[in-house]
Amino acid sequence: MPRPSDYPKSCSRIDIDKARQIVRSFAEKHELTDALPALDEVRGYIFTDQRALCRYLTDQEHELGPFPPGLIATTIENRILIVSQDEVRRLRPEFIRIKNGWHKIIAHEMTHILHLTLVDGDSDALGPEWFFEGLACFAAQQTFDISFETETPQQVLEAVQQRDRQRYGRYEAAIRYFCRRRSLREMIDRAKHPKFEEWLLTG
Repeated sequence: MPRPSDYPKSCSRIDIDKARQIVRSFAEKHELTDALPALDEVRGYIFTDQRALCRYLTDQEHELGPFPPGLIATTIENRILIVSQDEVRRLRPEFIRIKNGWHKIIAHEMTHILHLTLVDGDSDALGPEWFFEGLACFAAQQTFDISFETETPQQVLEAVQQRDRQRYGRYEAAIRYFCRRRSLREMIDRAKHPKFEEWLLTG
């Protein structure tokens, strides 16, 4: 039987609208506005803690664990499922302490919905993790004082293979780096191909 704390509360319309504006500005800048209608019906639901979110995913959505230890949010169709701000502070404080961090977390998840729409709902076409998570951070303006400036494309791709707590910062920095060399639309279209990273090296 679900515990009372397992039931989520709805995100406020203000929070959803502020996050949507972040993603809209990103999409307009990078000529991705054809996917924006997918965000019109987005709803957000806040869980007290990570355990409640994971129980919901297991019991209601039949998602199989184990779930990432730092899980703070996910998307299912047009729904954003997110833990409370207090729980974000406990699990991933680096995401909440940046300016407008709460709205940017919601915008990050909205970008996953936008991205999936751009690839016609094919999750296998999202590309490697560093690309789709870096894209979401980039769109949501989640920067973590990491930048690639003088590195070669090969060095950047090697950097995003490191799996540690700072990896999302490197993912976002990699997207910024490659956006100076390629259009984002072209990268999204090509990310599904096995030789996507080889193609990036040629730019």
